[in-house]
Amino acid sequence: MTVPWRATAGERSSLWPGLMLALSVLVAPVAARAQTADADPGHIAPPPATQPMPPMSMQEMDRVMDMHDDPLLAMFKVDQFERAHGDDAYATSWEAEAWIGHDFDKLWLRTEGERESGITDARIEAFWDHAFASFWDWQLGVRHDFGNGPHRDWAAFGVQGLAPYWFEVEATAYVGEQGRTAM
Repeated sequence: MTVPWRATAGERSSLWPGLMLALSVLVAPVAARAQTADADPGHIAPPPATQPMPPMSMQEMDRVMDMHDDPLLAMFKVDQFERAHGDDAYATSWEAEAWIGHDFDKLWLRTEGERESGITDARIEAFWDHAFASFWDWQLGVRHDFGNGPHRDWAAFGVQGLAPYWFEVEATAYVGEQGRTAM
């Protein structure tokens, strides 16, 4: 009695590319034939252009073909807005961001803070945002801390983007007066 050969896991994974190549060689001619006009008698090809388009600038091409590939877009998002009452005092906290711009350059605004019993602790940030890779942006801007504590101004620079597996990543460094730094 002979035992039939069975591929191990490593052998199966090495056979897979060869099987896919053989299958694609067999299927490709059938798929190509199905996409020709001869295979579909109801298909009528459009007539050739009677006049070629004259040379034109990108602005004229955009106007003629109505192709707005980089429209002005905007976003406003409130992540947190809470209002509470306790011990005869009100407390409010917020976190929001907004942007307006095009694919590569945007103006970002962010704010977060809290107010409790008339005491405010908050900050607002404004950034110029420039895309340097797919899903990744550099940011350069300013931050202002205000409220009952010290009012401080900061220069800000950072990076934000979308890492593999859809993790949002954001890192911003701040440099303030007299060499004060923050992250």
